Amino acid sequence: GDGTKAQYTDNWKELAKRFESGNVKLLRPRDVARYLRVERSEAPIVANREVAVLSNLCNLAVELGYIDRNPCREVRRNREQPRGRLVTAEELDAFVAFALKDGPSSVVLVSMAQFAALAGNRRAEFLKLHWPQVDAEVVRLTRAKQRGSRAMREIVDVSAALQEVLDRMKAIPGYSPMGAVFRAPRTNDAYSEAGFKGMWQRLMNKALAQKIIAERFTFHDLRGHYTTYYKAKFKELPELHADKKTTARIYDRSREVRRDSL
Repeated sequence: GDGTKAQYTDNWKELAKRFESGNVKLLRPRDVARYLRVERSEAPIVANREVAVLSNLCNLAVELGYIDRNPCREVRRNREQPRGRLVTAEELDAFVAFALKDGPSSVVLVSMAQFAALAGNRRAEFLKLHWPQVDAEVVRLTRAKQRGSRAMREIVDVSAALQEVLDRMKAIPGYSPMGAVFRAPRTNDAYSEAGFKGMWQRLMNKALAQKIIAERFTFHDLRGHYTTYYKAKFKELPELHADKKTTARIYDRSREVRRDSL
């Protein structure tokens, strides 16, 4: 996918500093371990992603006959813990109220944030959402990170709160029934990934500076918000992955557990 390609490009910028001029035949597990534990000690999780890219390159080297084994496979990755940041309904409401008064760009960005919090979709799944995918009752999307015949279509029922977000986007000047739902005010086109990230960080920094929120949250944390509040309301996890254990491990950020007594 385009997002993965962009991420690999960013990962290689760091890998290249250490490995670009090296000889793959001389690469040893100790070199990979040093990169993970020492050279990238300040960013252990990102280092895991970078070594995954390096491992893919080594797999290619094995297939081409340059080396006989992939040294990356013999090195344990840095331990990762799923994020535990829960964006509460109260702080999300305060953030939304602030952003709606902050100008046209912020209105679109916070509407996207609400969409993620209300529908539970990844940004990549709705960044380029267009109005033909939306009708009076449902929004139709394609689940990310799936390919070919395994691609899952997602049909999200439009609640009253989600309808409010969609109506707000439709009311913005430049609406076209065939156009993008979340449009950048200056171009009237869907945001690019890079453009979105820059604008989102500026909005987040402004909200922190004005003490609208006390702690930064990522856009992906809103998927955790959706999962946690969905579970509290419907007493079950939403279907975000083929395996609900993945949803529970990564996105369920409940701080209380409720169960029946005998």
